[in-house]
Amino acid sequence: MSTLRLGWSFVLQVYWRPGNGASFLDLVQKLTGEPLTGDAWVAALQESTPEKVAAQKKAYEAALKTGPAIPPGAHEAVRIRAQVGGR
Repeated sequence: MSTLRLGWSFVLQVYWRPGNGASFLDLVQKLTGEPLTGDAWVAALQESTPEKVAAQKKAYEAALKTGPAIPPGAHEAVRIRAQVGGR
C-alpha cells in the first residue's frame, strides 16, 4: 500500500471519523503525536524582521534558479473524485 494511501487512511480515521465529537486539541495531538503548544510560535517570533526577510529572499532566489517544479506547458494528470451524500 502506498504511503499516500496510508496517510489518507490515517487522516480519515483520526480527523474525519470523529466528526464534531473530538475536540480540536485532541485532534492536533492525535495527528501530530504532540500536544499543541506555543513553542513553535515563540521560536518563529524570536527571529527578527531583517533575519526573516533575508531568509525569505534567499529562498526566493533559490527558487528562481531552480525553476518551476512542473515545466510550463507540461500536463500533469490529476484524478479528483467527489462524493456528495451517501456512501
